Amino acid sequence: MATISIGDVSKNYYVRADGKVYVYGGKQNAIDHINLYSKKARVQSTHYMGAIKMEKIIVRNKVLNKGYTSSNFIRMTADYSFKSFDDFIKEYGLGKIMNELFEEYINSGLLSETVIFKNYKKILLEGRDNEDFKIMYKIDQDFCVSLTENIYIYHIVPPIEIMKEKLIPWNYLDSKIYAGDTWWDDDDTIIKDIKKLSIVDFIKKYKAY
Repeated sequence: MATISIGDVSKNYYVRADGKVYVYGGKQNAIDHINLYSKKARVQSTHYMGAIKMEKIIVRNKVLNKGYTSSNFIRMTADYSFKSFDDFIKEYGLGKIMNELFEEYINSGLLSETVIFKNYKKILLEGRDNEDFKIMYKIDQDFCVSLTENIYIYHIVPPIEIMKEKLIPWNYLDSKIYAGDTWWDDDDTIIKDIKKLSIVDFIKKYKAY
């Protein structure tokens, strides 16, 4: 169950849900999040393909340099013992954190007031890709796949967490591999083949050469 608690950083509000934390500048924004949270099943749901279970996730429509986020997070926390993201944000400020971890240039000190967050809410409500976000199938905890005209497999940036609290509700990517074309089969079959075929057999079947 999502709950609202008042933080001590610039009188922000925080919504904590399933071990994740979200920062807001007003109580109504926090309440709005709870309403959105209940609708997440539209996008971040589990899709069953025969005996194979595939989760849909929301990812940022950009690819960072591999290791960029993790190495910078280690650097920013090496000399501190942060007990929560409240402390982390108080030390660095949200703008610097988003820039140094994710190469984002946010236009507000509050994530909930940025264009990127508004587009995140939009994809949650509409269930369709937009200029900032895409919906992909999660293969496992490390990889996801995009199926459009082409097949691209992406590496998911490990979540940035402090005391099991996640900084942001969406996922970032830090590598991209072309794996073939989708016109050879339907989505369900492609996903099954990712799981069961060898790399060579998959490349041959989907013409990734």
